[in-house]
Amino acid sequence: MRTLLLSCLLSGLLLMGSGAPAGNFAQPEAPRCSQEPAPGVPLLGIEILKSLPHDPLAFTQGLAWQDDLLYESTGRYGESELRVVRPGDGKPQQRRALPADVFGEGLTLDGPRIIQLTWKSGRILLWDAQTLGRAGEVSTGREAWGLTRSGNTLYCSDGSERILLLDSKTFSIQGSIEVREPGENSPGRRVDRLNELEWVQGWLVANVWFEDALAVIAPDSGLVRAWIDLSRLRPRLGPGAGVANGVAWDGAHLLVTGKNWDQLFVLEVPGAPWK
Repeated sequence: MRTLLLSCLLSGLLLMGSGAPAGNFAQPEAPRCSQEPAPGVPLLGIEILKSLPHDPLAFTQGLAWQDDLLYESTGRYGESELRVVRPGDGKPQQRRALPADVFGEGLTLDGPRIIQLTWKSGRILLWDAQTLGRAGEVSTGREAWGLTRSGNTLYCSDGSERILLLDSKTFSIQGSIEVREPGENSPGRRVDRLNELEWVQGWLVANVWFEDALAVIAPDSGLVRAWIDLSRLRPRLGPGAGVANGVAWDGAHLLVTGKNWDQLFVLEVPGAPWK
């Protein structure tokens, strides 16, 4: 079973005690959490293949890759945006401001459209992927954090240990996954605070809020089959960098960034379950 460092727990208690909203709205100090995986669950290291510029003003909430472009969702009320970014220079080549009363969250692409979550408003925003023109809206009445897609299934997190499965056309709930670490003689410890999601070669890869680690989840069982240690990235970041939040797959490598990070990293993960 993994153990969070005492400093991380104290930081979380201070945030709650101060009246700051929990979850993605709060911007804590840089996390320094460690992972102690369950028996048989590897903690994988990373190889940093490349570091690319990233806008340090971007409060990154979601990241996706298509046709050599990055699609990014940023948060905060009155500042949330949808961006199309060329990864070479990190500068948005297209951007759209979200309504001031919504807080941008995760996003994914579904053919010619972008599906973008919002935090507490229960609204899913639909966009044309070419023009970033509005293509519709869906009301769900649910809080949402991270989003990814495989085929006609959307995988949506809400900060808990559950990932909802939605139909990508109707947005109706088709089921859910409870994410746990495997246990020897029990169901295993639940893994909550699931945030940004990415579909990687048949696996779900998830940011866990306030941790420099990614969970690699088997979508059929919800079991965490590996952790990816991102702690090597922290010393390379500027002083304003917040939590890791933003993972994409370019067909060969993981792309990882975070809230107000000044870099986006292209990573190889030796021993990853998708290899």
